[in-house]
Amino acid sequence: MKSKKKKVIVHVFAIMLAISLCSFTTNRDVTKTAYYDDPYIPEIQSTTIDCELCSVTGTGDLCTIQVGPFQFQLYCTPDLDTIPNNELRRIDPC
Repeated sequence: MKSKKKKVIVHVFAIMLAISLCSFTTNRDVTKTAYYDDPYIPEIQSTTIDCELCSVTGTGDLCTIQVGPFQFQLYCTPDLDTIPNNELRRIDPC
């Protein structure tokens, strides 16, 4: 009888611990696709960036990428600057 109670209590405790730990973990390594136009390559290029550094609604500096000697503005969609406020901007880290 005592053995069955201990088994149940241990399982309940393990489940409660797993649930509580899940609520405290977050995925901070979220990547976002950004787009840029390299005039020497015929199509719109894409790259992955860290979402914590760039935001469409940010008010900071424009996000850019260095490709060889050239620096390109990064955009949220492949429509580039045909959409207003499509530029990715850096925001201050928390």
